[in-house]
Amino acid sequence: MTESCSCITAHPPDKYDYDHTHKVGTICASTEVKIIGEDGREPGIGELGELARGPQITMEYLNNCRATEVTFDAEVFFHTGDQAMVDSDGMVTITDRIKEMIKVKGVGGAPAELEDLL
Repeated sequence: MTESCSCITAHPPDKYDYDHTHKVGTICASTEVKIIGEDGREPGIGELGELARGPQITMEYLNNCRATEVTFDAEVFFHTGDQAMVDSDGMVTITDRIKEMIKVKGVGGAPAELEDLL
């Protein structure tokens, strides 16, 4: 991600096993991650939402106010477009891309779901 100049998540040494290979890791120090559901609320453990904020995330897009308004919310959280969840161990899993959702007759579907079916 070009909007980040450093890691947002990392695998701690005690999670270096095959049980955690599909996860992106735990949240790095000095980084605040917020998962936001489609309804605007913060989902619980294991529920999907959109992923990030931290000192390593850009503050705005230079000379592009519109992109800044669309990508950052009122609390200055950067909306990555990644669909993610946090499990009970604090491990983050990115499941899909929200910005690439396929919508047909008001129903959203993730490309990964379609790929799995095919």
